[in-house]
Order: sequence, then structure tokens, then C-alpha cells
Amino acid sequence: MKHVARILSTYSADTFGVCSALYELGGMIVIHDPSGCNSTYTTHDEPRWFAEPSQIFISALTEQDAILGNDSKLIADIAEAAKDLRPRFICLIPSQIAHMIATDCRAICRILEKKTGIPAFTLPTNSMHYYERGIFFALQKLAEIACQALPESAAPTHLSAAKWLSEEELHKLRQKKGKALRVNVLGATPLDFSLNGSILSLRRWLETRGCHVASCWAMGSALDAILASHEADLDLVLSYGGLGAARVLRERAGIPYRIGIPFPHSASSRGDAACPPEGPAYIIGE
Repeated sequence: MKHVARILSTYSADTFGVCSALYELGGMIVIHDPSGCNSTYTTHDEPRWFAEPSQIFISALTEQDAILGNDSKLIADIAEAAKDLRPRFICLIPSQIAHMIATDCRAICRILEKKTGIPAFTLPTNSMHYYERGIFFALQKLAEIACQALPESAAPTHLSAAKWLSEEELHKLRQKKGKALRVNVLGATPLDFSLNGSILSLRRWLETRGCHVASCWAMGSALDAILASHEADLDLVLSYGGLGAARVLRERAGIPYRIGIPFPHSASSRGDAACPPEGPAYIIGE
């Protein structure tokens, strides 16, 4: 019995991580794949399907398409669907077959933008890496889009990113800003944070410490809130998936970031909810 695992890890692919990160943002995500990816993602990894639909499709790549490179059919299908659905954006992501035949997804996205007038982009997925890589790419892209109107570089706030904000640092930032700190929560998807109230609990924890949650990437926040996130004062990175976005926002918008998750139920006697429990603590993967 010592070899029996009671809780199994989520071995989702990077394409599924992209779908999870972009699920609530009103875009159309197309997995360039023969079949199976969409049904596997929706039935195994996406609990939001029960209450909130999303525009996630597969291209139904055939063997003949793969051999002959019939990209015109893919472009026509996506353009027709986009005309009917009018998504906020189009995201085309390759799986193994599209990756191995070197489909030029960037060129296809440029054609789609001209044909539909809808922003289109691709991400370097291949369905051979884990989901956190896909979340990383997707949220990093969102951060780049949010900062595209900003100068190429901004003076970063020189605060250490190696630990949680202390109460003293929070107080200093509040004094500097003169109002509630606006915080972006980065790296939240159901692949890491189940729909069990954990994100709501985190929001309440921040609010009790004088913070305002400007956006949550990407559970519970609309695309417009995420695109306005460059106006925030602080980024809180909950998982590896949000780290790329935090780095972009720091470099382009000068927003400092912290990495970690609070433990409200293990608060010390002095009321610091960020303190870990006494004794060893084990954090396994994502």
C-alpha cells in the first residue's frame, strides 16, 4: 500500500493551461489538433463548463491537411466562426502534430487579423509540456498586451521579490500611495486552485489588509480589468503560471511583485497570516 497514491497530480498539457488561463476572457481559443484535445480538457480539467461556457475549439486537422499543409481550410473555418461569435481575440495554439509539421501559426494569425479585424495571436505550445507552461505563456502575453501602450521600459520599484510583504512594507506603500493598494493576483486557474472558495478567501485576506484586488488572472476578472492592470501598485504571484506576467509588468510598468500564498488558518498570535505553521511545511509542485 505504500506505493498507492491517494491524491494524484493534474497532468494537463500546456495547451490545456492556455485554455484554462484564457477561459473567462471572451476570446476564441483554437487548438490545432486532429481530435480529442477539447473533449479531454473539458471533461477532465475544466469545472467551469457547468456554469459558464467558453469559446474553445479544435481544428480537426486531418492526415491530408497535415501532409499537404492545407492552411486555407483552417483560416476559413476560424474566420467563419469568428464572424458568428465576435470574440474579443483569437488564440491559435498548436498541439503535437501541428508542432511537428511546423505550422506557421504566426503567419496564420496575421492573416486572420486582416480577414476578421479581430486581434489574433499564437503561443509556443506543443502538448508535450505540463499545464503551468501554457498558463505562463498565456498570462505573459496578456501582460504584454496590457503594457503595449506604455514606454519600452519603466523604472521598477526596488522591493525584494524574495519574500512576502511585511506589515511595515505594506504600511510604507500605503503612505506612498495615499490610498488602498491596488493588487493584481496572478496565476489563478482551476488547475491549481479548485472552485472551493480559495480565491474568494484570498480576496478577503487582501481586503482586510487595506488592499483592493484590481484584477485576478484569470478567475473572476473580465478582460478589461486585466488590460488595465498596469495601473496597479503590486502583483501577487500565486503560481509559476503568473511569474512571466509579473516580470513583464515589473519591467514595463514598474510594478513590484511578491511570490507566495498566505495561510490564514495558521496565523501566529501577533496576527500575521503570512506566517507558516511551526514545524516542516511541504509544498509539492504546483
